[in-house]
Amino acid sequence: MPNEYKDRQVLAEIQKFIWRYQAKPKVFLSYERVAYFEKGNPNLRVSLDSHILSRRNQVLFTGGDYGTPLLQEGEYIMEIKCEGHIPLWLSQQLSKQRVFRTGFSKYGTEYKNYSESKLFDFAKTGVEQYVR
Repeated sequence: MPNEYKDRQVLAEIQKFIWRYQAKPKVFLSYERVAYFEKGNPNLRVSLDSHILSRRNQVLFTGGDYGTPLLQEGEYIMEIKCEGHIPLWLSQQLSKQRVFRTGFSKYGTEYKNYSESKLFDFAKTGVEQYVR
């Protein structure tokens, strides 16, 4: 029951935000995810995201999965979620494989790529007007 109340409260806040600011979808992100849980420990999850695609046209879910890749082919984003500390066995394996913590934001990367492409378009257009 408490989760149901919290879910309704969150949905009401989202609806209020959308109405107040006339918010509309601007970016569509899709990705493939494989999630693993430690046997007997629901507090540890390791997920691997791949084939992360973004687009700024047809941002509704009905448009299908297509867009500009955010990762190179064969690259994955590993996310580890756990309550408290990462178990020692996992920490040791990550260190052994030379896997270290770093930050990555799907939306942040999409926005950076978008901004850079707009800056490039602007620079290119600006140069062309002086070349003629």
